[in-house]
Amino acid sequence: MAAGAATVVASTGGLAEIVEHTDAGLLFEPGNAAELATCIEAVLHDDVLADRLRANASSLLSDRYSWDAIASSTIGVYLAAATS
Repeated sequence: MAAGAATVVASTGGLAEIVEHTDAGLLFEPGNAAELATCIEAVLHDDVLADRLRANASSLLSDRYSWDAIASSTIGVYLAAATS
């Protein structure tokens, strides 16, 4: 994602949770080689899909995972704890 590539991930773990709810990549069932191949082929052969996934991932990374976003979120937590 951070490298600007369309992402294909197994539907397990943290990255899968991010991709599932943001349309920032494609998911396949772990161990399902045919489904993995289908996802990879879709990204390689459908430029519109690949562009959309890259754009969604880029927006997600800048909105939620940039250092500014992380710092802002951390400050919010500290302020909330200080005023409780």
